Amino acid sequence: MYQVSLAVLHSENVNKLMKKARDMNISEKEYAAFGRLMNEEKVYIDPSVDFAAVCRWLGMDAEALDAVLREELGYGGDGLMEAYRRLYRASLSEKYGINVTSSVVNGAKIY
Repeated sequence: MYQVSLAVLHSENVNKLMKKARDMNISEKEYAAFGRLMNEEKVYIDPSVDFAAVCRWLGMDAEALDAVLREELGYGGDGLMEAYRRLYRASLSEKYGINVTSSVVNGAKIY
């Protein structure tokens, strides 16, 4: 359940998202890099990393990507990162039978 939820950027919505991203001048490469940072590198685990920081790292227009995500997924960039964080905590709770509310994982405090 959580694997599917955490991979929202790789879901059946990708084609629709990519069309919208192109319309907002976001390249496929930039969008794919954002997806990799979220799904493979799990940058959302570190609470000091926000959506704007990720966009700066990638040289992307945060407002444009935020608009794409909000229109297609119903989450803005920061909301999407928070959703990933909630799902990550829930997956840890399910996997280990613990209630994770605020903890340190891989050196990063998660909430």
